Amino acid sequence: MTPKQTTDERIAVRRAHLTKQRAERQDEQDLPRTMTMRQVRDYLAETARIDAEIAAFETAVATLAAVPPIEPDTRFLADAIACRATCSAERLAIKSPIRDRALMERAQGLEWSVRLIDYGLGISSIGQILTLASTRVGELLAAAGYTIDGPGLRGPNGFRGSLPEVEARIKALTKQRTAAQAALDVLLRTDEEKAQQDATDTAFRQALATMDLKLGIDGRSLDAFTKDGHPLPVADMTEIQRKAFERFEQAHAATV
Repeated sequence: MTPKQTTDERIAVRRAHLTKQRAERQDEQDLPRTMTMRQVRDYLAETARIDAEIAAFETAVATLAAVPPIEPDTRFLADAIACRATCSAERLAIKSPIRDRALMERAQGLEWSVRLIDYGLGISSIGQILTLASTRVGELLAAAGYTIDGPGLRGPNGFRGSLPEVEARIKALTKQRTAAQAALDVLLRTDEEKAQQDATDTAFRQALATMDLKLGIDGRSLDAFTKDGHPLPVADMTEIQRKAFERFEQAHAATV
């Protein structure tokens, strides 16, 4: 079985193909005089199409490359959750009432550590937090390899934010990367794959043309009808009608 190519490998293959295509195109001044004006226009239009495809391809590659990696945030999220669990367990192990001053300070420090993980570096009411070295969460994060004081505390290997902040960033980056990857995947298709997809799209459009699609009574779902106005259940559709309907339904669901 041929191993699946990585995105970088697919990019290299597609770039080489497009570069070769462009290199084989002749300049307008070098075209044979035997070509008619229409043939010249068509030839130049195809060259312009290739140039546009190359530009779109390189833009898509750059857009994906510009999306920050998600791994640092997913790693920090896992470590922060583990730190919180440790601090919470240690705090619960301190039974009330607490009469020992040192034990009280430790309990308060553990509660503060949990709040820091939940709410971030903005929890301080007495100025900017410059170090976590004297805190339990700082000890745990340092042991996990993070910077816990100085400018690095707020750097890429420092405290990356509260749990909600990191989760939101992961969600946003995942959405951004998924969109960028999807746009690039379209341009990474080979000519054969594009031809096959075009044929499939044409077949789906023809299948949709045999049906009337209307919003359901809930205002969100879609119902299918024959051209005569009779209900067309999915079970009664042909295979191509069903696939076309399901694709259209998915696209519609993404917009509501």
